[in-house]
Amino acid sequence: MYLRAKFGLGAFLRDLKMGKIRTKTLVLGVSLGLFLLYLSKDFTAKRVICNSNTVREESSEIIKRSTRNISYVYSFPKCQQNASAGNVEGFSSLPVNIKDFLYHKHCLHFPMLLDVPDKCGGADESAQVFLLLVIKSIPDNFERREVLRKTWAKERLHNGVQIRRIFISAATGSGFERERKNRLLELEQNEYNDILQWDFRDTFYNLTLKQTTWLSISKASGTMMEASTSLPDI
Repeated sequence: MYLRAKFGLGAFLRDLKMGKIRTKTLVLGVSLGLFLLYLSKDFTAKRVICNSNTVREESSEIIKRSTRNISYVYSFPKCQQNASAGNVEGFSSLPVNIKDFLYHKHCLHFPMLLDVPDKCGGADESAQVFLLLVIKSIPDNFERREVLRKTWAKERLHNGVQIRRIFISAATGSGFERERKNRLLELEQNEYNDILQWDFRDTFYNLTLKQTTWLSISKASGTMMEASTSLPDI
């Protein structure tokens, strides 16, 4: 009788434990389902609108160039350094990067070296683009860009809408080395069509300049985005 009661109690405890596990599993499954439903609705509700037909011409700084679709190249004169910055006390002892920053901190517009026309699909396909990943990168970081293209920054279709990427970059080095890096970046751009490059020095001090230059270009081109994110290439 004692053994039967013992075994009966053990079976009851096992059933009770299994019941709790099933309940937890059910609650977890329902929660996950609701979360996925929320994401699905969120993806459907938020759309990236990239309307390249509403381009505003800003004086003579915008030069139109015909391609398969319409491409807009933003041509600004090369910004000259402010020589008076060198009169600051102790200027000669500053690192080269800081000197360059002080010489050019008044510059707001720069010539574009590489363009990404119709990255948002143009007038016909803009409604299909949900998210545009804007990734800061320097010309030397080819390996990092390759990794991102194959992982989380891979361009893909999600719930019927597109996720696309661009890398925003400037220039590094000087003389022949600068030309060589720019040429390699141009070859990479020809392969992937995902690089925007401007003609200013790519340093830590100019990270904000990259972002503001991108925003001014997207505004001038009539590109309006509800879903976009800016990230480093690390």
